[in-house]
Amino acid sequence: NRRFADTVLERTVAGDRVWIHDFHLFLLPQLLREARPELKIGFFLHVPFPSSEIWRIVPQREELLRGLLGADYLSFHTADYLRHFRDSCLRVLGLGANPDSIQSEGRRVALGVDPLGPDVTTFQAVLDTEAVAGQMAQFAQRWGDRRLLLSVERLDYTKGILHTLRSFARLLELEPERCQDTVMLQVPVPSREENESYRSLRREIEREVGRINGTYGSPGRMPLEFLHRSIDTSELAALYRYASACLVTPLRDGMNLVAHEFVLCQGHDAAGKDAARGVLVLSEFAGAALSLTRSLPVNPWDITAVARAMASALQMPEPERKDRMAEMYEQVLQLDSAGWTTRFLRRLDRAAEHNLQN
Repeated sequence: NRRFADTVLERTVAGDRVWIHDFHLFLLPQLLREARPELKIGFFLHVPFPSSEIWRIVPQREELLRGLLGADYLSFHTADYLRHFRDSCLRVLGLGANPDSIQSEGRRVALGVDPLGPDVTTFQAVLDTEAVAGQMAQFAQRWGDRRLLLSVERLDYTKGILHTLRSFARLLELEPERCQDTVMLQVPVPSREENESYRSLRREIEREVGRINGTYGSPGRMPLEFLHRSIDTSELAALYRYASACLVTPLRDGMNLVAHEFVLCQGHDAAGKDAARGVLVLSEFAGAALSLTRSLPVNPWDITAVARAMASALQMPEPERKDRMAEMYEQVLQLDSAGWTTRFLRRLDRAAEHNLQN
């Protein structure tokens, strides 16, 4: 954090904005404040802030909280995360708080909720291209009349990929006909490949894929496909658009943009074609669950319940699918990442001006 502070201080002058992102840099706001009080400092946390009961056992809890309180404006994905931070400041530092601010060392630290959504413009532009149309035609040729269950997540232990695979296996156990009429595509996007724990997780996932296909597959027809590589925006948009259901089942997640991107691609009336054919199955432990309330909510730890949610998604009548997706699509448009940036910076400027005037 001191290295970041030194680099930022070399490149800023009085009145500049500094927007700090995520838990790696909890100490940075206060380091900058001490060196240059006139900077406008904002901080956004992309992951959940833990409850005060958990935070109280963190060894360097006071130093980390005071580091964050060097900001003019602190923002979170959800009101729950904000409340956990505010409660931690009360229980650990003894600082009282208003719903939208904390007084610290004579300064008012503004608090806010700014949920982050997808890059709407980029996905909408891609959806109307021939590249996406061509890829969807290839999917139709590849999978024919089989419905696609899609799971796309960064390879990470928080994403619950193994739990999702085991839930799919339970679905095949409960409804053997799904071996013939449904295919699941699991895409764990490479992440931290140099880390042995992540390489070990990948090997465990690959073993589970092999076990499921070995148990439920037949020559020429495997129920589970596995793709471990990065995919470009057009291929991803086509998969989102084609899927009958998207499985977003992290064990814990700050927000989860995959859920929003799926809804965006499903709801967009690409090339004048009918929209909203799919269903979103969403973990209650993802921040997105608070905004995408017409999804099918699941507890990813409950393997059988997730399997039954997959079955419900595949059986859901078309009018209900469209109704659910249309409502969530409007919500996703409001969470556009460009608008998120504008809102955050506006609130940062307002909070910083208040402190400079007082």
